[in-house]
Amino acid sequence: MHKIQCKYRDILFITDNNRAFGRHITKNGDAKYILRDSDHVEISCVGTDRIINLTSHWSGYGAGFRKVFRVAPDPDRVDSVNVVFLGFDSTSRNGFLRDMPRTLKVLKDFGAVIMNGYNILGDATPATMFPLLTGRTELELPDRRRGFSGAYVDDFPFVFKRLWGDGYRTAYFEDSPEIGTFQMRFNGFCNPPADHYLRHFFLLANEVDRESAGPYSDQ
Repeated sequence: MHKIQCKYRDILFITDNNRAFGRHITKNGDAKYILRDSDHVEISCVGTDRIINLTSHWSGYGAGFRKVFRVAPDPDRVDSVNVVFLGFDSTSRNGFLRDMPRTLKVLKDFGAVIMNGYNILGDATPATMFPLLTGRTELELPDRRRGFSGAYVDDFPFVFKRLWGDGYRTAYFEDSPEIGTFQMRFNGFCNPPADHYLRHFFLLANEVDRESAGPYSDQ
């Protein structure tokens, strides 16, 4: 393949329910596109086969981590540990132990703290996530439910915001954005909750999957 030309445009966060696209930027050959305004980008490429002189097209989405400038932490916090929360929804502890032994081994090898005594404090995913990420139950936080309030959840005391204030580089990802913890029943975020936030990347990728599956697919 030669004469490859790719067009890139950033996928820009507006709110959890709105996005925009940046201007197209063209790169030729093996020239690299540097992520600056977003961690995810729409890509469209065209190239010519060297042997049969046939033009090929490809389009899709890419994701990475753009460079983020953070305020330097206090001298006594420079060597602080990394903090990672990894959650599996809709599964019991015993089900996790039975069905995901390799994942459990990886967590143990990393020295992860497994919260064996943690119990859900209400109904559904938010009842699990609010206490873990804010230290409070849903009822102890301002009402941000759809249809009851037009406000977003940005002002909740999420732990990743506290870590951000301590100089951490932060990320928050959910792999099922259509039923997101803070979007399905709540108004979601007005601003990105962390330095790296892939909600709109996953939404667009899922749209492509549905279109590719066709009307007779069971996906």
